[in-house]
Amino acid sequence: MIITIYSFLNCKHCNRAKEILTERNIPFKDINLKEPKNREAREYYRSIGAKTVPIIRFEDETLLMKFEEKKFLELLEKYYGK
Repeated sequence: MIITIYSFLNCKHCNRAKEILTERNIPFKDINLKEPKNREAREYYRSIGAKTVPIIRFEDETLLMKFEEKKFLELLEKYYGK
C-alpha cells in the first residue's frame, strides 16, 4: 500500500508526516501542490474540498484531511502494524 501526501514545501505538518513514514520505512509518494507539473493533483485537492496541507491519502482512499499526529499514527497501526 502506498500513501500519497499532498504537500507544500516548508510545511511543518507535511514534513512531520513524511518524517514519521520514513522512520517506519513505509513507502509514500509526495506530491508538492505548488509544482506546475502537478496540475491534476491540484484539481483533486480542490475537488475534495481541501483547505490545508498535508492531505494524506491511503491506497484504499481513506483520507486524513487535517494532520493530527495521533490519528495518523492510529491509521498507520491499522494498515501497517507500525
